[in-house]
Amino acid sequence: MLNLRQKAIKGGAFLLVRQAVGIVITVVGVLLVTRIIGPRQYGLFAAASGIVTFLSLFGSWGLDVYLLRKTEDPDEKEFHQAFTLLLLIAVVLCIGVVALRHVVAAFLKMPEESSLLFALVLWIPLSMLALPAVVKLDRDLNFKQVAVNELVSQVSYYVVAVPLAFCRFGAWAPAAGFLTRQAALLALSYRAAKFRPGLHWERGLAKHMLGYGLSYSSSTWVWQLRDLVNPIVVGRLAGAEAVGYVAVSVRIATLLSFASTVTWRIALPALAKLNQDAVRLRRSITEGMRFQAVSVGLPLASFALLAPFLIPLGFGHSWTSAAKVFPFIALGCLTNAMFNLHSS
Repeated sequence: MLNLRQKAIKGGAFLLVRQAVGIVITVVGVLLVTRIIGPRQYGLFAAASGIVTFLSLFGSWGLDVYLLRKTEDPDEKEFHQAFTLLLLIAVVLCIGVVALRHVVAAFLKMPEESSLLFALVLWIPLSMLALPAVVKLDRDLNFKQVAVNELVSQVSYYVVAVPLAFCRFGAWAPAAGFLTRQAALLALSYRAAKFRPGLHWERGLAKHMLGYGLSYSSSTWVWQLRDLVNPIVVGRLAGAEAVGYVAVSVRIATLLSFASTVTWRIALPALAKLNQDAVRLRRSITEGMRFQAVSVGLPLASFALLAPFLIPLGFGHSWTSAAKVFPFIALGCLTNAMFNLHSS
């Protein structure tokens, strides 16, 4: 148990450092990209990326959680079966997006979304097929390598997006960076995990994995529907600029609540090893809640007070409306963080 605690703490330290460095890179990159392309172009990107991100989370079907939470180490055929299922689901989702992209664009009253969705549909297989390799690293609590992979992929996003933004590519600048980042993460994860994917089909195993995944995902799908509120509800009713304001507010809140992301990442594999010890499990969750309240609440509250000054200063006066949205987004992030470990 001591060894598990030490590995979790050490892994958490690596992820915290990665998040800290990542915040600096993201702040500089986001400030440059959003300031250059403006709220409307960023809103167009945010709408399309929000839709494909939701679909990739939906399509994972909890298969990554099945592999993560299994008490004994999954064997290679289980990883290959998960890869096969994810590939099949990704193909179906991609065909659906390509076929319906004009309908979605018309519904959102944003004609530009059709071409953006056609390009960003690549995110779905890039994101979903990376999961088996990422799970291998997470199960080993090899968060040092995970941190390096995520940091390098994050840098690749801005290496592509910032020059394109300066070249006036508008929404296509962050879109290109978005795809580059995920492609880099997929390649780095497979290389680090030394995992060579293969196709495998075993009807009984596939049924078992999908059944477990459905029991997990059926609840998280409802929670993940929140990702569609901005592109679909806000986009249709208030337009692309409003989507941009909300997207930037969410981005800032996510950065400031980075401790919540780290805790969630560590909790899934670590708490799975405590499933048979209710006392230790309860104690770990209680300690985690206190940590979340302080580490997430203070940065969010501080920025909410200063947002009317900081957002126009950093992003430009065209982004002033985002300061009015941020406190509501921050409250949602804090509430979610308090119950992060419970859901893990």
